[in-house]
Amino acid sequence: MIVVKFNGGLGNQLFQYAFGRALQLKYNDSLAIDVEEFRRSYGHVPRHYSLEPFNLPDDVKVLPVKDSKSLLFFKVFHKVNRTLNSNMARLFNIYWWRSPVFKDFGIRETKGKRCYFYGYWQSEKYFSEYKDIIKEELKVKTPIIEECKPYANLISASNAVCLHIRRGDFVKEGQIVCDLDYYQRGINYIAQHTENPKFFIFTNDNEWVKQNIKLPAASVFVDVADPDYEVLRLMYMCKHFVISNSSYSWWGQYLSDNPNKIVVAPSKWSLKWPNERCIYQDNWVIL
Repeated sequence: MIVVKFNGGLGNQLFQYAFGRALQLKYNDSLAIDVEEFRRSYGHVPRHYSLEPFNLPDDVKVLPVKDSKSLLFFKVFHKVNRTLNSNMARLFNIYWWRSPVFKDFGIRETKGKRCYFYGYWQSEKYFSEYKDIIKEELKVKTPIIEECKPYANLISASNAVCLHIRRGDFVKEGQIVCDLDYYQRGINYIAQHTENPKFFIFTNDNEWVKQNIKLPAASVFVDVADPDYEVLRLMYMCKHFVISNSSYSWWGQYLSDNPNKIVVAPSKWSLKWPNERCIYQDNWVIL
């Protein structure tokens, strides 16, 4: 059995799912999602398991509470050994990797074992072999809510550009926040390389954007905050993207079906790992 520990917001969970699903497809094994982390509250933003509205296959299961508790040994063990480069943990089929650097564990087989994976896995390299399957499964399956229909119609009828400006929780948590210059250059780049672009603004700080960023006259603020999967659906309906350094933003552009999409991304992604590039994609325009 492959067990993947879920934590964080929707963007992180999508990476964790894609990682585990790729292992399941590769080794023809069962996949279980450990959501025990969401039974505790932490950080500035409450988190919860968010993949129920997605098109996941029936054989991907959320681990029952009793089984999650049975993994106590694994959890205690990884906390004790995470300073040991996770080599000892692997002897017990525990794979702990919080770094954004791509890591090949050299796994040959998972069947007949309980392999426990704890990490963020934020690189397409972990699942590129199964990209088409995973993209299809991570499309929202539920009918679009009424509040989002007007935006969906506008996006479908235009050369829509998703401009994702993440501030709010990033500012509170002291993370890297893309600056005004980056967003302005991103807007200008899209305007110069597309015809009649219509910008759709996805942000958790409307007032800052309105006061600081010079937006084209045709821009539309998407005033929908929840549920997060509905906002993600509107994002991936767009044809081009100016993204922030956010896993949520990453998936918005990744799930787009436009083969000719332009994706503008910031040159700095992580405060802790400023020079790491595994999350970046070859087709991005880095500003």
